[in-house]
Amino acid sequence: VTRIALDAIDNDFGRSAVNFNNKYQSKVPGINFTSTDFFSIKETDFRPILSKIKAADAQVIMLYATAGDTIQVLARQMRELGMAGKVRVMGIGDLTHPDNIKNLGDVLEGAVEATVWVPLHDNARSQKFVNDYKEAYKGEVPNFLAYSYWETMHLLAQAIRDAKSVKGDALAKSLREIKYQSVLGSVQFDDHNQANIPMMLLQIKNGTPASLGTFFSQPAYSK
Repeated sequence: VTRIALDAIDNDFGRSAVNFNNKYQSKVPGINFTSTDFFSIKETDFRPILSKIKAADAQVIMLYATAGDTIQVLARQMRELGMAGKVRVMGIGDLTHPDNIKNLGDVLEGAVEATVWVPLHDNARSQKFVNDYKEAYKGEVPNFLAYSYWETMHLLAQAIRDAKSVKGDALAKSLREIKYQSVLGSVQFDDHNQANIPMMLLQIKNGTPASLGTFFSQPAYSK
């Protein structure tokens, strides 16, 4: 892969992600960013962006999305434009959710996603969350955002128990010292108050998310 199109949500997260790609592009010889586009969280028409990506002969769309339905709209329109199976999707944005794979498998086969969680994860606590969520929401399968909120609330609850207080200073101290055991592994905060969280890299192979490995989100700060 040498030709990548950057497609990101138009907010601080998306623009920071694009800046990160541009900053480190030189460390991956041969990579060329064919285009960069931003979209709103409520975007319903990706056809202009996809037409530009197709014309530039990009091999991969690097997607940075925070809304779970973005990939659904994008993938359907990729199918309309004859891009299914020809342009691979990578990035973040519910690519490996089982409902998306079921409905959009021709587009998402081979997709690669870095994520904090996937519903098929076989951890017992994770599966209890999935089952409880489905029971509460009429069979809906939770996505990575639902998991993140759920896990964050448990982390905060532990911090409150450890601090024996809900006052700001005591809670901040507790969070700095916490070693919270999440579904995927230990979560701690660094000296910049940034959470270092475990993540997984997945690729859709034959309609199933397959693990390519795990890593932590620890950023490299400027010196």
